[in-house]
Amino acid sequence: MKSKKNKWLNKFLKVFLYILLATGVVYTLMLYNILPPGNDELWGGLHRISGFVFLIFVLVHCIKNRKWYKAWFTQKLKNKKSRLAKFISVSFVLMLLSVMSEDLFTQNQFVLIHILIGSVWILGILSHFNSKKY
Repeated sequence: MKSKKNKWLNKFLKVFLYILLATGVVYTLMLYNILPPGNDELWGGLHRISGFVFLIFVLVHCIKNRKWYKAWFTQKLKNKKSRLAKFISVSFVLMLLSVMSEDLFTQNQFVLIHILIGSVWILGILSHFNSKKY
């Protein structure tokens, strides 16, 4: 059973993921001229801010679940839920690397890489949410 201390964090992460997803989708649609540009700087800023806040709370979530990560590194976790969480963790690191390497690519290349990794990551997280009772 999850402790009540973690419930607020898990609910916040779930809600904030949707905010991050919405701002990213709108910003991307503006970059590809599917939505009329004009407020793209605003949406880009909102996406970056929400991404930074989400990163902080993901790190708090990881710290609170550090026993799981210790077990992961000692190869004691092999069930389906553990594989999903490992997949999400690796995808998260790839997402961070894509953001940190933004200057190495053109804007279109970066956006495409970020969208691909982010889409896979978000699908993994949504599956993780559905496997938990928040």
